[in-house]
Amino acid sequence: MNLVLLYIPVPDEETGRLLADKAVSNRWAACANLSGPVESTYEWDGKMCREQEWVLRLKTLEQKADEVSRFLEEIHPYDTPCILKMGVEANPAFAKWVHDCMG
Repeated sequence: MNLVLLYIPVPDEETGRLLADKAVSNRWAACANLSGPVESTYEWDGKMCREQEWVLRLKTLEQKADEVSRFLEEIHPYDTPCILKMGVEANPAFAKWVHDCMG
């Protein structure tokens, strides 16, 4: 069972909760974690920016990662959302739970 962890910065807690609820209720993710606020520093349109964001992490299966990523890109409020996909290893009991939740 190949697990993927998606890392998605969002502008605020409300947006993170909305995306988390949709991902889990549609069985695109078995679990969502929302953390924040965090401070992000980046350059945008030639200007240095520093803003507070929240970070959404979704635990999903490799075969669901592209589908949930497309959904996130469509609904995410940023012009260019960051959606990082990371293959992860988990203990067997947790990996089975993720698979069972999404199967």
